[in-house]
Amino acid sequence: MDKVIVTGLLMIAGVITAVILFGTLSTGVEEAAGTTKTAGRQADSQTRSGITVIRVIVGLNGAQLDIWVKNTGSIQIDPLEKIDIFLADIEGDRGDYITYMPAGPVGDQNTWRVASPADLDWMPGETFQLQASLPVNPVLETGYNLSITTPDLYTQKYRFDAEP
Repeated sequence: MDKVIVTGLLMIAGVITAVILFGTLSTGVEEAAGTTKTAGRQADSQTRSGITVIRVIVGLNGAQLDIWVKNTGSIQIDPLEKIDIFLADIEGDRGDYITYMPAGPVGDQNTWRVASPADLDWMPGETFQLQASLPVNPVLETGYNLSITTPDLYTQKYRFDAEP
């Protein structure tokens, strides 16, 4: 009789262990599948959309930035007014969202526009010169982080030192 009870308890313990292992393994497999899908989507997004900041030049005593940016993706970047540009100093004392203004600066507002080329179709492989006017907060002699985000949320960050 003791052997039957021991055998029954061992069988119950084996079933419980199998259920726990199955639950743990299936959760791990689901998480791995989710991670793989996310990585695949990010890789696809990066091959489709991409920009590279080539150079930033400070002018007009820090009140103007000339920014050269290349479309390194495989699709046209459109619409330009949906591009977000942020500028922050490396000390974290200030940061600015720079507003798109196709006709150029207006009043006391930090704005950016496309300086060249005149054709605003930003095709793959093309380099644009963006011009930021900073009448409100000109850049000072310190380091800055420039962040540009395309309409499909690809972000390029660029660090530069301002020497107006």
